[in-house]
Amino acid sequence: MIVERHYDDETLIGLLGSSLDAERDPHLAVCSSCSETLASYRAIAEVLGHDAAWDLRDLRQEPVPETISALRMFSSVLAAEEEEARSAVAALLARPKTAWVSAISHSLELQSVAAVNAFIAASEKAIDRDPSDALAVAALATHVARLLKCDEYPDSVVSRAVGAAWRQYAYAAFYVGEYPAASEAVAKSAAAFAACAVSDYDLARLSIIRGLILSQQEQHDAAREEVQHAAAVFDAFGDRSRAASARVAEAYSLISEHRYQEALPILRTVERDYAEDLDNYSRANVANNLAVCLMELGSVIEAFDQYSIAAAIYDEIGNAPEAARVRHNIGCLLAAQGRLGDAQARFRSVRMEYRRLGMADGAVAAALDLAELLLAENAHAEAAALCGAAVEQFQKTGLSATTKGLTALSFLREAAAQRRATPETARRVRRYLERLSREPQLLFAPPPLLAP
Repeated sequence: MIVERHYDDETLIGLLGSSLDAERDPHLAVCSSCSETLASYRAIAEVLGHDAAWDLRDLRQEPVPETISALRMFSSVLAAEEEEARSAVAALLARPKTAWVSAISHSLELQSVAAVNAFIAASEKAIDRDPSDALAVAALATHVARLLKCDEYPDSVVSRAVGAAWRQYAYAAFYVGEYPAASEAVAKSAAAFAACAVSDYDLARLSIIRGLILSQQEQHDAAREEVQHAAAVFDAFGDRSRAASARVAEAYSLISEHRYQEALPILRTVERDYAEDLDNYSRANVANNLAVCLMELGSVIEAFDQYSIAAAIYDEIGNAPEAARVRHNIGCLLAAQGRLGDAQARFRSVRMEYRRLGMADGAVAAALDLAELLLAENAHAEAAALCGAAVEQFQKTGLSATTKGLTALSFLREAAAQRRATPETARRVRRYLERLSREPQLLFAPPPLLAP
């Protein structure tokens, strides 16, 4: 074994006045440790060469009244702008949606960084109540961000506002199942943040969303790399709540890949080690993902308990969309147990919940789950009617890849009306629609039908 010898301090100090660098000195060329130490010594020497470094005058210790006054005035102005923007945004959102964009163009109060922040906050709040509203409000944040003039704000302020607006839009789009739009928004947010000085913390928040989207796109390794990096950043900043959420996102990626045995211990660790750092939403999220793993691993009773915990918490905090998703999962669990009557009732109820919340993708999925059970009972007419309603919903809401989705749903509707559809037909269409949300170019291959 060859023992590497480094230059000592005296040798490196002796090199300060020379013109040697890493390219000319044989040792410095291969030893990063010595070359970095030499660079540090040169930087120190350069600082010591300035007169200011040897100025022995005492620095003023007492606060400067003029500075304090200026800072207080600046803080007051910002607070007034934020309050004014919140009031203006609240008044705008109380008006019909058709008037929103026009009103923004006629109001300077709604064309500021403070307004962008207010729209982002309103979108975050609306996620629990109405995800489709949250997406619409996030779109307003991006619209206002595009109207901002860089010369009216200090450096980087506009870029940070644009990045934050697109980040919120990405999350809202992901939440309602518009994955291509969410992915595009993440790219726009990253580009805006790249144009300014922004903390690793803000970028880590974007990494969480990117990781969730990558999981949906079945890029699981890349997804886990994003969320693991985010978890490390949040831990470094002391935000254990977001660090826990990042680890749940890692588990979600494994669940998306059907690696339930590996996801389960991550969720157990979060449940145990981050118990005091989780808010109610995060607790419910952990319980919901635990239930998915437990159900797939055969622990049905514990899975049902975890689903019940998650649903109760979501209801308590008023998060109707997540509560609906949990109830949908409970319906799937009931169907897997052979409790088909209970499962049908659950699917009927949750389908209407989804429709009230504007969650079109969830409503269609619940309709197809119900249609599968109905076809098993030869209730072809009701199954066809459900598919017809799903077709109408696709047309009204403009879901991503609408034409291909309509083709698949129309095929199932006609097959059910002709009494040629089977439960497997409905299952195949449901799986196709799930993949279509991630792969917009995916073509529909009609499954075989019963003979006429």
